[in-house]
Amino acid sequence: MQVLYIELHPHNKASVELRYQNLHSQGYEKQILQISDIEDAIALAERDIYVSMPDPVAIGKKLFGWLDGDGRWLSRALADCRGDLLVLAIANLAKLPHLP
Repeated sequence: MQVLYIELHPHNKASVELRYQNLHSQGYEKQILQISDIEDAIALAERDIYVSMPDPVAIGKKLFGWLDGDGRWLSRALADCRGDLLVLAIANLAKLPHLP
């Protein structure tokens, strides 16, 4: 099992800073993510917070693409994963409301 640590930090009103590292790396890498890229997923989660999500696979793909960003760091982490399992430990310090 490999663990990838992810932190979402406030950057400004329109974006968050994503920091990521694996258990054995020193320091972290970072990238800036635009909240507007997932506003529809957040709105859907806010609307349907107490009922089932209409298409969790599509929302998951959207969030994956958002986290993966232009650098495709998450895709690379999956490709480089040693073993059967990659655990994402996510700290939402940016306090994004209802992040699905």
